[in-house]
Amino acid sequence: MGYLSIRNVPEHIERRITQEARRRHTTKTAVVLEYLERGARAARSLRARPSLRAWAGQLARADLARVLQTSREHRAVDPELWSV
Repeated sequence: MGYLSIRNVPEHIERRITQEARRRHTTKTAVVLEYLERGARAARSLRARPSLRAWAGQLARADLARVLQTSREHRAVDPELWSV
C-alpha cells in the first residue's frame, strides 16, 4: 500500500473531512480514501460514456439529418426576441 502526503489543503475541505470522520467515528484517512475512490470511479464513469460524436455516428442517416436540422433551428437567433 502506498503513502501519500497532501499539503495546502484548504481549511473548508479539512473541516469537512474532520466533521465527516467524527460523524462516522472513523479516521480522516478513511474518509479521504473513500473520497478519492469515489472521485476515481466518477472519472472512470465519465470516460466510459460515449461522446455525442460517437452517438451521432450510430444513428441512421434520416435520424442524423433530423437531429442536425433540429440543432440548427435551436441555434438560430430570432431577431424579434433580441431587438431592443
